[in-house]
Amino acid sequence: MTKNPTTRDIPISEGWSIPNENGVGRRTLVKGAAWSVPVVAVAVAAPMAAASNTPTCADQNTNLHASGNGFNDGANGANSSGQHNDWLVFDAGSPLFSDLYLQNTGDTTITRIQAATSLEMNAHDSTAATGGALILSDGTVIGPTTTIPVYQQGGLRWVFTYVFSGFSLAPGQTATFRTSYTTSSTPRADYIEARPYQVARATEILCAGAPVTPTESNAGDNDAQNATGYYVHG
Repeated sequence: MTKNPTTRDIPISEGWSIPNENGVGRRTLVKGAAWSVPVVAVAVAAPMAAASNTPTCADQNTNLHASGNGFNDGANGANSSGQHNDWLVFDAGSPLFSDLYLQNTGDTTITRIQAATSLEMNAHDSTAATGGALILSDGTVIGPTTTIPVYQQGGLRWVFTYVFSGFSLAPGQTATFRTSYTTSSTPRADYIEARPYQVARATEILCAGAPVTPTESNAGDNDAQNATGYYVHG
């Protein structure tokens, strides 16, 4: 896989654990480890000089708040084939997705968002997401205008990054960033645990009709995590 050369580290907010292959004991990821997501450079066009009442484009503020990370097992189990040890059982290649709920809590309308998912799997052979979408509060679905090539961070951790533009997210409005992927493509007898880690940031707003990069007032609340488990059979 092609590795994006520019990354920034984002700390994991909590540790998580997965069972050993024999089902006895658990190994835990260390709390405070870092995920690294690509950073997309945004071209900034400076506004033309105008009268003194023209808004200044310096220090434009916005904030994209992430909350309520939701994980959906194939449309709430629609693709499941029963349960095993209280976990859903899926056919190989069943669709899954993870949602990051976003709200523009700043004071400026956002016109471009970058969102990424770091996806770590136990006993999972999926190495690429099947798609990314931004779903606005009115139900409008926006596909990414840019997709960064997936790359492996190490082990079973992969990063999928999407950039969305051509929309407006006004102050107070919400949207959902959704990353879609599938279960293992081959049957497995062992338990699979997935922990999607998702992060988003506002990368562009309009000031005096020109695109500028906003100042993020609180970048520490732009992410969310979730864990779930399931079995896959043929």
